[in-house]
Amino acid sequence: MLLRDQLAADTTHGGRACEVVRVGHFGAALEQLGGHGAAFDVVLLDLGLPDVHGLDGVAQLRRSFPTVPVVVLTGHDDMQVAQDALTAGAQDFLVKGWRSVDTLVRAMRYAIVRQRLEHLLCEREAEHRALFEANPEPVWVYDAETLRFLAVNEAAVKHYGWSREEWLAMCITDIRPPEDVPTLLAHLVEPARIRDMPDVWQHRTRDGRVVLAEISAHSVVFRGRPARIVLAKDVTQLRLTLTAMRASEQRFRDLFENSLGLICEHDLRGVLTAVNPAAAKALGYEPRELVGRRLHELAPESFHAQVSLYLEAIARDGEYTGVMNLRTRDGSCR
Repeated sequence: MLLRDQLAADTTHGGRACEVVRVGHFGAALEQLGGHGAAFDVVLLDLGLPDVHGLDGVAQLRRSFPTVPVVVLTGHDDMQVAQDALTAGAQDFLVKGWRSVDTLVRAMRYAIVRQRLEHLLCEREAEHRALFEANPEPVWVYDAETLRFLAVNEAAVKHYGWSREEWLAMCITDIRPPEDVPTLLAHLVEPARIRDMPDVWQHRTRDGRVVLAEISAHSVVFRGRPARIVLAKDVTQLRLTLTAMRASEQRFRDLFENSLGLICEHDLRGVLTAVNPAAAKALGYEPRELVGRRLHELAPESFHAQVSLYLEAIARDGEYTGVMNLRTRDGSCR
């Protein structure tokens, strides 16, 4: 009653008096919080309640109402009890018999602020964890000094084949082919060279396959240690596809340049973009002299309508078979 009167009369912090709801046992506290949990700013928990043992009340409150801060009140000035209370989730620990209500009010307000900050940090950590784990690409964190893996996401486990436990027992050098390790270490030894590290590295999977991984890495502090977080995107198939496309394009270019047939490329307006040497020679030109000219310019005037029909058919059907009449440099037709 004395405590309640003192809190109700106190307006030294923010000009707002405390409204106190008192219950005589732990079960009644749970009922109050369950019905009006959001309305309570803080719980003052006596460790001497008849229906809960010691710090079990703190644990139950933290599980059921994690956003409501708890300040423990006890009649024993025991440092171990205080530490255990904080470990169990209490925000503060006070011994009954204080001389100033200001001490209690200050403890409550600090507890509220700390709880809000902790809740905010937990939410952000949960968001970051979700982004880490739900990322469809392999992501891991490694210690910047020991090079040991500190955390990996599920995508890394599935893509590379090692279990999470196996990952955490390895270093980043263990997923590299042996011939790449000296280059990797050389970049890591000199901090200035980290910025110049290649974007694509060879990685080794558990079954011995070598894949190409495009790397994006950033320095972070993880569990109090300097670390780097890495996102690895497998570009093996993309590189193979690009290589095949380049080879195919080169074969086409060789065929285009070396063919004895008359071959040209043009856009849908009939503007020439490429002419092979055989075609240019047959018309009496160098290839570069024909690039940029329109088919209509090279056709006799009487054949212009047919050139237009040809271009319409190409745009509409994608193909055409027929005869094309063209003028040579000397004015003759072919």
